[in-house]
Amino acid sequence: MRTLSTRWARRLVPILVSVVAVQVAVFSLAIVLASGTLAVALRSPSDASLSSASTAPRTILAFERVASDAQIASLLSAHGVTASAVFVWSSGLTGTHRTYVPLTPEALLAETRQSLIDSYTQSLQGNIVRLERFVAAHDTTGVARSEALQTEARSLLLIRAQLEQALAALSRGDAVAYAVEVTGSAPDRVASVARTASARVVDSSAGSGSAQLKPATVPATWSDPGVSAISADDLYERILAILEASGRSSVR
Repeated sequence: MRTLSTRWARRLVPILVSVVAVQVAVFSLAIVLASGTLAVALRSPSDASLSSASTAPRTILAFERVASDAQIASLLSAHGVTASAVFVWSSGLTGTHRTYVPLTPEALLAETRQSLIDSYTQSLQGNIVRLERFVAAHDTTGVARSEALQTEARSLLLIRAQLEQALAALSRGDAVAYAVEVTGSAPDRVASVARTASARVVDSSAGSGSAQLKPATVPATWSDPGVSAISADDLYERILAILEASGRSSVR
């Protein structure tokens, strides 16, 4: 009986050791996963694309003038160049839209336009709130007598005029893009695009700002004659009219 027990014991020892080893391995894997050591191996495809996009060489093509979406899409597609960002200007407002996933030129430009429309629409809503606060804090007499309040009122109205005009241009499909950033494209293809479009090639790593990228045809400053022509006595009433037209008639 003792011999039989000893024999079974000898057989069970390797089995128990294997079970313990597996448990230790599973426990160790859980610790590794929790600590993020395997983040690279387990990273999702979208994260991987973000990493590759951030390390790929980037070059900016700055055009001589704002170009239509169709012109830019046709140009990039014809030369097999992939864009990762679009720089736009409209009514004195400059914007940039960037993608971190591969998109066709047409899709990127459409996404850029819609993104800016959404952003400017939200900014208009914020402008309404600031106009409400202005009329709640002041009255028509106070505004007419104070140059500081007149400046503030004109600033609020000018911002609104900019946003409204930029939104109208974007909604109409007007040409608004003045530069695109290309990622991972062969230098000869980028150079070919530049020659065809008479565009400047700018190294984005040099930290070029939008001021250096914008073409000479884009005005350095922007103003709205309609806002400038409003008299001091009419500024407050003009703001009230905007609020009423926006459904905020309770401000009176």
